[in-house]
Amino acid sequence: LMRLVKGLIKSKLAKRPIYPKDIWSIKGIMSGGLDSCVLFSELVEKFESVQPVYIKCGLVWEEAELYWLKKFLAFVKNKKVKELKIIDADVSDIYKDHWSITGEDVPDYTAEDSEIYLPGRNIVLFSKTAIFCSINNIHTGFSSLEATHRCHATGVVGM
Repeated sequence: LMRLVKGLIKSKLAKRPIYPKDIWSIKGIMSGGLDSCVLFSELVEKFESVQPVYIKCGLVWEEAELYWLKKFLAFVKNKKVKELKIIDADVSDIYKDHWSITGEDVPDYTAEDSEIYLPGRNIVLFSKTAIFCSINNIHTGFSSLEATHRCHATGVVGM
């Protein structure tokens, strides 16, 4: 309730309607992919602060993904953007010899969805993010996940 009151005061002082940025800050799961970066840029425009979050699961492509995500965040250079938070959610003990861990026999772009499917991946991403957001008192959610997203489905989630 206090957040709402502060937001109303802020909007009245600015002589405009109340905006989401008046009430909430945003946390976001970032993959460094195009969808994540586009949504992230939109969130930066709409909210007072945005904190990117990367869930590291021990998958073979994460080093490259994290490299490009850091480059993107350095390019954004906006005081609203907080330092990238990296959260561990290693799945190598479960996936063991899966191609996403070993990098061997990786399906190509012609592969069926069943060949590239990563069981439980979104559950891991969303649950770790939900816990993080709950602990940090964040209550707003956004997602850029696509129904047919190939290979990895991290997208952006802010809560």
